[in-house]
Amino acid sequence: IAFWTILRHAKPRRTNPYGKSRFNALSYSAQNTNNIQKLLQQRLRLAVEDLQQGRLDAAEKSLGELLIQAPGDADILSLLGMAATRKGNPETAIPLMKRAITADPENTVHRFNLGTAYLSLFRYDDAVAVLNEFLTIDPRHAAAAFNLGKALQALGRNEEAALAFLGAMKNRPGYTKAISARAGCLLETGDIDSAAVLLRDSIAAHPEDLDLRFTLGRLMLLRREWNSAVEAFDAALSIRHWHVSSAAFKGIALREAGMDADAAAADGLDRH
Repeated sequence: IAFWTILRHAKPRRTNPYGKSRFNALSYSAQNTNNIQKLLQQRLRLAVEDLQQGRLDAAEKSLGELLIQAPGDADILSLLGMAATRKGNPETAIPLMKRAITADPENTVHRFNLGTAYLSLFRYDDAVAVLNEFLTIDPRHAAAAFNLGKALQALGRNEEAALAFLGAMKNRPGYTKAISARAGCLLETGDIDSAAVLLRDSIAAHPEDLDLRFTLGRLMLLRREWNSAVEAFDAALSIRHWHVSSAAFKGIALREAGMDADAAAADGLDRH
């Protein structure tokens, strides 16, 4: 409105076919547009901060308002999809993320977010397809490789999953969730010795990691080394005393070792 008001009342000089007033109007319009863009960017940063801090309702509300002002903005669409996924509504997130990809096909982050949403919805085949496509573009993305591994593992494709987890480990040294997941895949494929070496080396470097300790306990159960299994699950429970899975598997190991009374105590922890 300001632009056209100034333009209508402009009185350009004859020496300038466009007129000084028109030049000023265009400058004003550009400045006004820049101010609006700065305001939108500021609000977007605040929404991202809400999203990072877990204030999901506030983030979703702000992003929805921003989308009205900037319809079709790929970043806003993608962030709205992330908020919906974190709120446990990945079915709402998927169309938003697809729109983000359409709006900005060069930005690979939107594909990663879409693959993660599919994973949350247990649509494992879709997750595998999208994440594989993403990794052909950005092969060093550790989180994408990890999510691909989880999808493949859920489909029972453990050998492929183990390779995906290996890729995640290479691209992010010390990625203990990927290490533990790869060890779990090796157990499923019967390569117990390789899993044991991987876990023991990793636990030496990360002694306080719950997933590594728990997976080592599972390995010891498969080896029928009951006392070692109990020790591994105890280590896991010392890290998180209410870890139900560790308590349950510890009870199994204790029963197999003939320590029924201790197994009953472990079962009590499991029920809590």
